[in-house]
Amino acid sequence: MLLENDVIGIHNRLNFYGMYAYKVTLGKVSVSMGVGGGLLSQTSDWTKLDNIQDLDDPSLAYNKILKPDFEIGALFELKEKFWVGISARHLTALVDKDFLLDTNYFLTGETRFPISDLIEMRPSILIKAVYNELPEVVADFNANLIIQEQFGVGVGYQTAQRIAVLFQYWAPLGFKFGYGFDYNLKTFGSNWGSHELMTSYTIMATRSRPGPRSKGKKQKR
Repeated sequence: MLLENDVIGIHNRLNFYGMYAYKVTLGKVSVSMGVGGGLLSQTSDWTKLDNIQDLDDPSLAYNKILKPDFEIGALFELKEKFWVGISARHLTALVDKDFLLDTNYFLTGETRFPISDLIEMRPSILIKAVYNELPEVVADFNANLIIQEQFGVGVGYQTAQRIAVLFQYWAPLGFKFGYGFDYNLKTFGSNWGSHELMTSYTIMATRSRPGPRSKGKKQKR
């Protein structure tokens, strides 16, 4: 499960998603395929704008919006050291022109190597393509330090001239919490950046009859 809450200006967007993934091991390669669905809601408080004179304007009538949303993806893992993923979010926008967000396509790559017995470095790259009238492609370069497989701190740079800092905590019972700060270098000195709080929950499933490669291990989302 994933819960997202974004506050941007007069808009407050709350998203709730449930996701399911199935992992298959083929020799030294593992493939995880997943689908997700949920609800995306947005509330807009137009009274916060000083220049709005007619709040009865039809273009401002949709102050509250609630719509379904879907996503799909696949992750390829090699020897527990290299990961490549492809995914698409906000698929509803392909059939609903009035959807709040554009469809996003992602290509990711990550590797991991230990620095010590307690610390692991995880450099990664994410390429994002936005499907709209003027397609846009940006790339994120990130580096994360994972401490005792429980705490994470990372920095990132985006080709759209943005920098980010991320803190993560993997709590017991499948919960994950995170905080991210994003700053736009194009508007340096004229904004306070954006803040993001994240939480997710992973349900572990156990096979009733483990296969020869699973050895009774739990299959993780």
